[in-house]
Amino acid sequence: MCSPYRYWDFAPGGENTYSYVYASAAAGLATFRYDRLGTGLSAHPYDAYNVVQKPTDVAIAIKFAEMLRAGEIGGRAYSKIVAVGHSYGSIQSQAMTAIAPTAVDGVLLSGYSANATALPLYFTSTAYSTASLVFPTRFSNAELTNPYLVTLAPWTNQLNFWYFPYYAQGVADYARMTEQPVSQGVLFTVANNITAAEQFTGDVRVVTGAQDWIFCYSNCYAVPPDSGYASIPAGVQALYPAAHSFSTYIPANTGHVVNLQYSAPESFQNMIQFAEMVFSS
Repeated sequence: MCSPYRYWDFAPGGENTYSYVYASAAAGLATFRYDRLGTGLSAHPYDAYNVVQKPTDVAIAIKFAEMLRAGEIGGRAYSKIVAVGHSYGSIQSQAMTAIAPTAVDGVLLSGYSANATALPLYFTSTAYSTASLVFPTRFSNAELTNPYLVTLAPWTNQLNFWYFPYYAQGVADYARMTEQPVSQGVLFTVANNITAAEQFTGDVRVVTGAQDWIFCYSNCYAVPPDSGYASIPAGVQALYPAAHSFSTYIPANTGHVVNLQYSAPESFQNMIQFAEMVFSS
């Protein structure tokens, strides 16, 4: 799973409603997650331009998949792997299937579509600022150089990631308190080289909130009548011409943070059903 610290195992006060890891474990599925380079307990390289960027992150994801196949993590080799990403993690996962099409057997892209036209507006409206200035008690200049950024304020965070009022304010507050940085290198390279995974023959599912602002302009059903697609996320199918199967799930009343809105339990069940389908095939 490729996404920042805590997102996949979000359990404030031990409450597991918003933990995909907990829901998967309850269904008998093993998960492997890691803190992306520059976040959480992973290294925070000084050069947040040339080192901490998309190509590096994708190479790391591919290497982890290879290690899981070979039993080099936890002493157990996994014959079937599903990559589960969110937002930038989905961008990495899609790139992984294009570059290393046999690395995983299925890919679940959440908070994602093939429409990147809103990304420039997202960078502006999120109003990123230096992490050590926004959260001086959490991050220091000794730990993070200036190109490590976080969202400037709670309201810029809410605008881009949440769909009001379909979330608990306490959950949003805790997410803000545990927010992890993104590097300018990532922001500069995030939309680069999005190419079709022409040789990927596994299964693909896209799970994107109906009101996702970043990838759907807040309406995932706003497609031209002659587009041939029922939704914006459905357009991802064009990136997977050889996929064994392609499907979408669009939870209602849900913004970008699929795992943290009220719809999360239903979204988790859909994700788990997809993983079970891949593992049983």
